[in-house]
Amino acid sequence: MKYFFLSILSSALLLYGFAFLYGLGKTTLIAGTPAMPGIREALASPKLLAASPLAPLAGLALALIAAGLGFKLAIVPLQFYAPDVYQGTTNANAGLLAVAPKIAGVAGFIRLVVVAMPGAADLAWQVALVLAIVTMTIGNVCALWQKNVRRLMAYSSIAHGGYLLIGLAAAAAAASAGQPTIRGGVTSMLFYVLVYSLATMGTFAALSFLGSVRRDVSGVDELAGLARSQPLVAGALAVFMFSLAGLPPLAGFWGKLNLFSAAVQLATTDLKGGVPLCFAVLAVAGALNAAIAAAYYLRIVAVMYFQSAAQPAAAAGGRTAWLATVLCALLVVGVGALPGRLMQAAVNSESVLRPGIQTVQQQPPAPQIAATAAAPQ
Repeated sequence: MKYFFLSILSSALLLYGFAFLYGLGKTTLIAGTPAMPGIREALASPKLLAASPLAPLAGLALALIAAGLGFKLAIVPLQFYAPDVYQGTTNANAGLLAVAPKIAGVAGFIRLVVVAMPGAADLAWQVALVLAIVTMTIGNVCALWQKNVRRLMAYSSIAHGGYLLIGLAAAAAAASAGQPTIRGGVTSMLFYVLVYSLATMGTFAALSFLGSVRRDVSGVDELAGLARSQPLVAGALAVFMFSLAGLPPLAGFWGKLNLFSAAVQLATTDLKGGVPLCFAVLAVAGALNAAIAAAYYLRIVAVMYFQSAAQPAAAAGGRTAWLATVLCALLVVGVGALPGRLMQAAVNSESVLRPGIQTVQQQPPAPQIAATAAAPQ
C-alpha cells in the first residue's frame, strides 16, 4: 500500500511537470525540427528561456519532473518506501522493483532534463549534484547495519540511484557551461544502469533459487556456509557483490570509473560559477561512498565463505532461477573483461541524444562521397 499510494503521488507530480513543459514549449514534442520545433528548441538556451513570460515556471517544471522520476530511482527524499517494500515482497518481485524503475527513471531524466530542457541546465546540475551526494550517502550508511538481505539491497538500490545522478549532473553542467564537446554524463548513466541491472538481477535470481515456494531467503545469516553447499551460486553471488562494490576487473568497476571520470573531467576544466570545485567535491564524495559500500557487500561474501551454516539453504527455486543467475554472472564478467563495445554503444547514444556532439564514426566528407558516387562500378 505504501508503494501504491506513493507511486500515485509521483505520477501526479510527473504529469503536473509535463503540463508546465507543454506550457513553456507549446508542444508535446520533446525534440523537433526547424519546420516543427519542439520543447528543446523552445528552451534551447537560458536567453530564450528568460525572454519568455513563463520563464519562472521552468524551475517548477524541473522540480516536479525530478520528484516524479526520483521516485523511480529511489532518490532522497522519495526513497523511504524502498526498504519496507523490498522486505515485504518476494525476491523475484524485489529484483523487478530494483531494476525496471531504475531503467525507466534514467531514460526519463535523459529525455526530459538533458534533452528537453537545456535552458534550465544550470539549475538542473546543481539540484542533481546535491541529491547525488545526499542519496548515495544515506543509502550506503543505512545499509551497513541491515540484517535482512532484501532491506540491504534496497538501501544499495538507493545508493546506486545517487551514483546515477552523478552522470545527470555532469551532463547538465556541460550543457549549462556551453561546452557540448564535454561528454560522458549520459554515456556513464547508460553504461552504469546496465551493469547495475545485470548484477542486481543476478543477485535476486540467486536468492530466488536458494529459497522455495514456502520460504524465501531473507536474512544475511541464511547465506552462511553457502560456499560449501552451493559453491557455484556462492561464486556467482560473490561476483555480483564485487561488481556492485566496483572492484576490478568486473563490469561495476568500469561503471563507477565512467561516472567518476565524468565528474573529474568537469572538476579539471576551466569553467566559471564554481563548477570545478563542486564537481571535485562530488568526485571525492563518490569515492568515499564507494569505500563505504564495499563494507556491506564484502560482509555478504564473508558470511558465505567464512561462516558455518546451521541449516543448509533449501535451493528449490528451480532451474530458471539457476540459469538466470549463471547468465548474469557470465555477462558481468564478460562486460568487465571486454567493455569496449558496450561503451561505444553508450557513447553513440549520447551523441544522438545530445546535439552538438559528433559521433565517433563520422561520415566521409562531401567531396569524397561525390567522387565515390561518380566513380565507375
